[in-house]
Amino acid sequence: MYPDHAPLLIRSPELQRRLASALPSARGDRPEVAVFAEWNAADLGERAIHHEVLRFFSGCGWQTSTYGLGTLAPRPAGSGKDALATEPEHSPSTSQTLREVRQGYRMVRLLRPLSRVQAVAVGGGALLSDVNLHFPQSLAMVAEAARLLAKPLLCLGCSADGPWSTRGSERIAGFLDTCTLVAARDQVTADRIGSLLGKPVPVFGDFCLTENHVVRAGCLNYPRLALGINVCQLPAPWNASQQRYEDTLVALGLHLAQSSSDRPQRAFRVFTTGAPEDDDAARRVAARLDPVNSELHLPRELDQLTDLLRTSALVIAASVHAAVLPLAEGVPVVGFSPAPNLHDFLSTMGLKEYSFNLEDSARLAHWFTGARRETILAAQRRALVGAPVWLARAQIRSTLESVARYAPF
Repeated sequence: MYPDHAPLLIRSPELQRRLASALPSARGDRPEVAVFAEWNAADLGERAIHHEVLRFFSGCGWQTSTYGLGTLAPRPAGSGKDALATEPEHSPSTSQTLREVRQGYRMVRLLRPLSRVQAVAVGGGALLSDVNLHFPQSLAMVAEAARLLAKPLLCLGCSADGPWSTRGSERIAGFLDTCTLVAARDQVTADRIGSLLGKPVPVFGDFCLTENHVVRAGCLNYPRLALGINVCQLPAPWNASQQRYEDTLVALGLHLAQSSSDRPQRAFRVFTTGAPEDDDAARRVAARLDPVNSELHLPRELDQLTDLLRTSALVIAASVHAAVLPLAEGVPVVGFSPAPNLHDFLSTMGLKEYSFNLEDSARLAHWFTGARRETILAAQRRALVGAPVWLARAQIRSTLESVARYAPF
């Protein structure tokens, strides 16, 4: 849980003053926020973030325009199925230099549309991470634009995965220092960036798991047909463990099949969250589980993934959104990943005991032997209802609603 006094930062008069003093909107009575995130349409988790970001700000009374953080390009409304432009491959040092020049040029072109909004936000996903300075360079450009235009800058629901380089840390710290409000996705990230800022940081949680989702999930009554096994291609630096990770999933599936005699005809659903780079790994696991009744799902639309999840009995998740999306549908989740970001998120939501890594494979198999879905579901719902993130999110929402309702736009 974040420190008791951290939520007071959200009620700071500075945030209301800066929001209320921004330039009038050119698009109507409602204020407008420009949101930067990584809108990769192939990743259904990121597509879900985009949908929930729009819903969150609209619910607070704001218009929203969205931009790709990596590309610094506008994302047209209704472009959920369109892939954003990719950048050519170069050596790391050359790529960093070329990207910084390119990002500077792109941001100059965005200054005019950004001048018409009342606030700028960076929201959702692992956007405070440093992979060859990709995000830190863009964050620095967004912060510079906010300073030049005197716009309040918000950072909501972001996480920091992996180590920071010296240059990356400097850029991320500069971005965070420019922000009027920072609220992290998980407690580990909040502690990490709080040490950079020298003050406590509240936790916002993930845009795709809301208070309404948690309450609504208790009323859902879909048929629960099979166990969902999420499979992904592990990113660096954990990709060396790919074979061991897949072997463990297969061994777990075989163990569960042997320990239960009343499984439905299709006991396992091996699935991805849409990213094409995960397909081969999912195919390998599904093929090895085929003798014990598995089926393979490679969804390319968010509705396909949602339908799959809401009719699953339980999901073994390998990524944050493979856990977040079923939780939003009232489906219990077990996390299994060598990467720490899933563990950090589940711990923040009070679900630490349901998070396992590669070293826990034997413990995970033993745990499943005595696990009962109804017991897990009830315990996870209690934890989610009592999660401290809802207080911080409610205060942020209240501030944004107040500005939208009373400021003279």
